[in-house]
Amino acid sequence: MKRSQIKAIGILAFIALILLFNSFITKIFNQYSICVFILFLVVISYYLIGFEKEKSRYNKDIILSIIIYSTIYYIVTYLLGLFIGFSRNIYSLTLLGIIKNIVPFAILVSLSEILRHIINSKIKENNWILALSVLVFTLIDITFTLNVTDFSDFSSVLKNLGLFILPSLSKNFLFTYLSCKVSFKPNLVYRFIMEMPKYILPIIPNFGIYIESVIYVVIPLLIFMLIYNGFEKRKIKKIILSKSNKYKKLIYSIIILILVLIVSLTSGYFKYQAIVVATGSMTPNINKGDVVVVKKLDEKEILNLNVGDVLVFHRENKIVVHRIYEIYTSGNEIFFKTKGDHNNAPDGYLIEKSEVIGTTKFKVSYVGYPTVILYEKLK
Repeated sequence: MKRSQIKAIGILAFIALILLFNSFITKIFNQYSICVFILFLVVISYYLIGFEKEKSRYNKDIILSIIIYSTIYYIVTYLLGLFIGFSRNIYSLTLLGIIKNIVPFAILVSLSEILRHIINSKIKENNWILALSVLVFTLIDITFTLNVTDFSDFSSVLKNLGLFILPSLSKNFLFTYLSCKVSFKPNLVYRFIMEMPKYILPIIPNFGIYIESVIYVVIPLLIFMLIYNGFEKRKIKKIILSKSNKYKKLIYSIIILILVLIVSLTSGYFKYQAIVVATGSMTPNINKGDVVVVKKLDEKEILNLNVGDVLVFHRENKIVVHRIYEIYTSGNEIFFKTKGDHNNAPDGYLIEKSEVIGTTKFKVSYVGYPTVILYEKLK
């Protein structure tokens, strides 16, 4: 065994020992101190092993492939979101909150991938040591998950295995392969595209945690197979949508445009938003499973609403689509009595301005019906 490989094994063993100590004996890391720890490891590894420059001529092709696959992933998942619904982001979306979430993430990801590249460049000929590398970098990935896992509860261990550990193993397997065959750059591209949006986007498709975990296991393996087939057969460029640069740019631009449109309609950041109707209370005008496009209203527009307008509003953590039945004013305040077209009586509550989202502009019939079925089965 080469000297550099022995040093790499020593570094991997040291990382595993420290992280296991952190998880099972005493907590020594937070999101900032672990960045300092990984930086220390990068410096030590660079000094002991050195940094191997990228040599693969397929680097740009693989990066472009990852961008395309990731874009397709977002298009498909957000299209499915119109059917299965969306959930609100659990992270703070204030400017300060986004910065606090993104900065440690970006630093940790960048340092981890540089460290992976330094170590794997010396052990890429030994599959057993590479397997150890996958496990150690998975341990880095799930350190904070292990910190809150109750190992005395077998069901909790199994749950975390499926929700966090298996998805992390899957993506670290992909990252190890890419770092050995190409460089750390494709890994950075993948991680920033696939992992960073959760800190930025206000809503995400509501697949449920178990379906999400399956997706996060499958996607890295799928990308691995696509890239592996192309790389090993020296046909990377056939993975790309077209050999012609002109058509490649055109198709890619169309994909991006569609993605922007989907995210715009579903994110809640913009004037118009798409919502799936989950009940039949507005039948026959708006049916269960219809997708309605809602125009958000500001305070002045809310004051101009009339009886008969279809109002979209928040009520007990749900979004309701009912028609305005009566309007009441009290000083500077305005309240709306609503009623579903299919209901025999008006709703037993009044809607305040703060609860109003907007009014419906048009609907797409039954497009969201699969969402409703899935939601009802998961309830």
